[in-house]
Amino acid sequence: MDIIFQQLFDAFCFPYDPERVPEGRDPVRAYGRFAFEVGFRLAVRLTAACLADPDK
Repeated sequence: MDIIFQQLFDAFCFPYDPERVPEGRDPVRAYGRFAFEVGFRLAVRLTAACLADPDK
């Protein structure tokens, strides 16, 4: 399982970019939020795909 998690992390959690952090913000917290947003979007898309009617 660790290999799968590592591949997913590398695919969806991009390297830290200081240009994307708002000024005066904690860079670790900002990157954590960014990674969470990407993961959450993926989860929502996967959920929608699983719940979609296959006949349509």
